[in-house]
Amino acid sequence: SKKYKWRSSTNNDWLQNESRLPEKGSQLILQSSLKDSLCVESWTGIPGIAPNSETAPFPASKLDDFEKRFDEIFILFDTDTSGVEASAELSSQRGYKQIILPKMDDDRIKDPSSFCWYGETRTLIKSLNTHGVILRSRQDLGNQARE
Repeated sequence: SKKYKWRSSTNNDWLQNESRLPEKGSQLILQSSLKDSLCVESWTGIPGIAPNSETAPFPASKLDDFEKRFDEIFILFDTDTSGVEASAELSSQRGYKQIILPKMDDDRIKDPSSFCWYGETRTLIKSLNTHGVILRSRQDLGNQARE
């Protein structure tokens, strides 16, 4: 329809990638899209979740649950103004660590998946590491996949 670009039968309580989260874990990354979550998880082994749209909030009840299940929670939203402001607000409200990726010369690079797509994966990984995200080695990720 002209009024709505996308339609969905889910509500704002549904989070993308939630069914894949471990029961307990050391770290979790809140992100603005599933593709960002999957990109970061594939390179780091750290699970991530995203709301069903970039403008949907994370439900407080879900965040309460994640706080019981994970030792640390990070926020990694887009590098545009709205992404930085939204992550700062959530960080202020809940005390989560805010990760702000570096602004790149290429304006197309504004979220984790675009860092990977345009060949800036090392910059992404370095930034995550700088913010205290504990990266698993590629060998550990391979061993986990075989288990």
